[in-house]
Amino acid sequence: MAAVVAVMVVAIGAFALLRDDDAPSAAESTGAPGGSSTSASPSSASSASSSPGSSATPAEGRWQTIASSSLPFAYLVPAAREGWTRGGAETAGYVDAHGKALAKAQDPAYFKVGSCASGKGVARAWVGFSASPTGVVETSRAAAAAWANAVSLRADGKTHDTFTPFVSRTVKTDSGDATATQTSTVVSVSELNAELCIPPRVEITTSTVKQDGLTATLVMVRDLDVADQLPDDIKDRILRSLRPTPGVPAS
Repeated sequence: MAAVVAVMVVAIGAFALLRDDDAPSAAESTGAPGGSSTSASPSSASSASSSPGSSATPAEGRWQTIASSSLPFAYLVPAAREGWTRGGAETAGYVDAHGKALAKAQDPAYFKVGSCASGKGVARAWVGFSASPTGVVETSRAAAAAWANAVSLRADGKTHDTFTPFVSRTVKTDSGDATATQTSTVVSVSELNAELCIPPRVEITTSTVKQDGLTATLVMVRDLDVADQLPDDIKDRILRSLRPTPGVPAS
């Protein structure tokens, strides 16, 4: 049986921090999306020291580099004093009421963890390397579809909240002349829960970079229409920061 390190409600799905890419059992998960949370801060998960992306504390005020533990890629997030928490070697994902992992991401970072006074562990946004359940490299659009289906799943485990048509665009990254394909959609939340600070809408954006024969996809899940929403310009800077890390072999 897989061990759940921590479980928190982020956006509307049952969101879990997992070890070794295993899905939690139903008894170990929060169950239905939007239900009560047995949440804990991300720092209670597996040791961050095992991740190459969390080896050293960055200088005060500098953006933090989060390196993939399995791919020669990295991304940047703002400094800890700006509300960002490094997830270390965690695998984060959304699970259904039976504990089945619907979408997973590695080496995550979280924005405004614990910002909700009555929902300890709730994060207003988070980002990580999207992991394909089949091991096949997915396009930005395919990854966005998988995450949208996971995040939008309702408490009945069968129906989904509506989400907008996928919009894809090509953007220039901060890594030389490299470009990324970004795909976004917005989920309209029907099962609001003020006590757990569930937002009215949740935005999902994936960004895929292909360079030197390798591919990496970053996914960001962001609460919308909330007072402490992650600003658009910071979101864009984080997604543009996805880059290869020369000299770091893929594991």
